[in-house]
Amino acid sequence: AIENQAWVIACNSVGANEAATLGGHSMVIDPMGNIVTEADDRPGVIFADVDINQALAWRNDFPVLKDRVLD
Repeated sequence: AIENQAWVIACNSVGANEAATLGGHSMVIDPMGNIVTEADDRPGVIFADVDINQALAWRNDFPVLKDRVLD
């Protein structure tokens, strides 16, 4: 999230799936790298308000994209 200055919404399954045990812990992370909400290792649903303007404001305050070099 912080490296791309974007919201990250990651979901993961929980429980057993053939030979694998799935860990859960789906989460929503804001553009500054803060976890807004996180599920645990049980089935469930999480909710979060995502404000696109927060990403835009962070990019304006910390303009890392200006430092990129394209060859």
